[in-house]
Amino acid sequence: MSKYAPLTVEDRSNSAVPLLNEDEDSHSYLEYDRGNSLSRNAIRETRWLTWACLVALVATAFNLATFQVFQIRRQASHSPLKHANSYIGLDRLVRNASSPGYPLVRNTYPNFVGIVGSSAPLGTPQNASILVDSDHSLIVSFESRDFGLESCALRLYVPHEGEVGHEEKKWKVGGGNDDSVTLSVWRSEVPTDASLTATSISRSTSRRKEFLGTLPFPTRGRHNTASFYCPWRSKQTFEVACTHPGCSVEFVQNRIAPLLGFWMHQSEEPPAM
Repeated sequence: MSKYAPLTVEDRSNSAVPLLNEDEDSHSYLEYDRGNSLSRNAIRETRWLTWACLVALVATAFNLATFQVFQIRRQASHSPLKHANSYIGLDRLVRNASSPGYPLVRNTYPNFVGIVGSSAPLGTPQNASILVDSDHSLIVSFESRDFGLESCALRLYVPHEGEVGHEEKKWKVGGGNDDSVTLSVWRSEVPTDASLTATSISRSTSRRKEFLGTLPFPTRGRHNTASFYCPWRSKQTFEVACTHPGCSVEFVQNRIAPLLGFWMHQSEEPPAM
């Protein structure tokens, strides 16, 4: 007989109950904790991103407001220049007769040539047909160029006989004494909104403003009218007419030497008073 008693059926059923699997339970808990940690990190990152966006928006609004304030102050502090000036500051320089190269001068070619009282084609200013007589006046217009050369006069060139090519410069003169006439010169006033063209020029678009004197033609050499103040980049227009009935002058003006025709003489020397 065995020393130990056999297990009963009830005992066998009780011994068949499985124990908890500690490894699986621990794994499930770790997965749950990791999921919670990731959720918390995502929430934290979302909050930081929201705050960063808010700060960026506030900073942008502040910068725009500051820019607008400075723009308003800048506009209120000065008015824009009428023309872009590359010579700013040169007006403070003092030049006189003791300065090197004084006075600086230049001769400016006309940018418009027209005849009052004629619809005949003139050609271009580079090769213009000049006509002055009892019924027709000459209109020449220039732009005052180069800073500081603000003393201007209308200059008439007539080539000397000894100049090379003078025989190619032809002109016709009538109604004068010894084939010579005297031409009167006025400064003209042209409306700022008027554009000078060969078809639009008339007494109404170019009105006499100031008498500058007379010029002899064709007395050889160069002859100037009285000088006057001509601001830099200003438009200067002149009218040339006969001084007495019956006179007439005809020639072609261009840049080809020897010079014949009308230029505007510019100098830094103040106009004579």
